[in-house]
Amino acid sequence: RLTIEAIGRRTKRAKLQLTLQTAEVRIPDPNSPTVLAYDLANVGDAPAWNLSIAFKAPQRGGFTVVEGGKKYPLLLNPREKRQIEFYVMPGEARYAEPSLEVRYDDPRREGHFERLSGGRVHFDERVTRYEPIGPSPYTRKAVNNPEMFYGRDDTLEWVDQNIRGAYQENILVLHGQRRTGKTSVLLELERRAPKTPHIFVRFDLQYAELECTSDLFYEIASLLYTKLTTEFDLHVQKPALEEYASYPWRRFRDFHQELQAHLGDKHVVLMVDE
Repeated sequence: RLTIEAIGRRTKRAKLQLTLQTAEVRIPDPNSPTVLAYDLANVGDAPAWNLSIAFKAPQRGGFTVVEGGKKYPLLLNPREKRQIEFYVMPGEARYAEPSLEVRYDDPRREGHFERLSGGRVHFDERVTRYEPIGPSPYTRKAVNNPEMFYGRDDTLEWVDQNIRGAYQENILVLHGQRRTGKTSVLLELERRAPKTPHIFVRFDLQYAELECTSDLFYEIASLLYTKLTTEFDLHVQKPALEEYASYPWRRFRDFHQELQAHLGDKHVVLMVDE
């Protein structure tokens, strides 16, 4: 007899534990089904199988169980848990203290029965009033306000390092999907005081009226003239459209050289935004 009892003590077995996940339930309509959710865990050292679970609760205040039976033919292994749900209608009840009757098999027992506490559930019938949401602080447009510009320090630092490095004449490209903030970065570069003697000028192709190459070089020259004469008080000749009718690249090169002569050690960084 002692040997049989010792073997029984050494045989592994399952042990189920129940945790209520919906202790507070908001019910806009007490006569509509609502869900009670539990975590059922096996904290024993052997699997459980052929699980059969019955949800029981006192029938007070119109509280009824809509769906209260579950069967789980699969294994519930040690240290494994699953979420189980039961549908109830609270009626006029403001709380319930359900229990769960569980039957299962494990290596030591067949058809083992346990009654587990289902905790105390509170039902809240408060109806949430609609509160209008104010205007969104976000915008689909490019950010041209330093108070709304956030982050992108790594991108700004990358630009700064490349324009003052050993290969300063390289073309830098910011690429990405639409609405990812590329234009906002260009506007921020134009707004910030540069760490190096560079002047950032943004040219927006979206609003430029271009029919030929002459128009392109003339529009860029006019933009540079307006910005630099306004901010740096330069005295250079204003570009004329007819001067760019023939050999526009040559005329733009001459204009740039004239600008550079007045800028001294400063250099223009042209940012083309498509």
